[in-house]
Amino acid sequence: MMKKVLLRIFLISFVLVFISSVGFAADEVTLININSANKEVLMTLPGIGDYYAQKIINGRPYSKTDQLKSKKIIPADTYEKIKDKIVAKQLS
Repeated sequence: MMKKVLLRIFLISFVLVFISSVGFAADEVTLININSANKEVLMTLPGIGDYYAQKIINGRPYSKTDQLKSKKIIPADTYEKIKDKIVAKQLS
């Protein structure tokens, strides 16, 4: 009886850890395209509020993400916070 309880606890723990790690990995691979994202999506990025989101939209299109910094759309320190969360895919 005790073995069954311990086995169930182990299996439940394993499933919960697996589910949480899959969710975390999925969040990491979701990149925001600065050429197509709307203001609300851009504002989910760290340090990007209404003002910078609108500046990003107004400065489109971008061929590279670092143009946000070089064109002074956002401050360099803000760019450093988001550079791994964004892409600059061209629209067809």
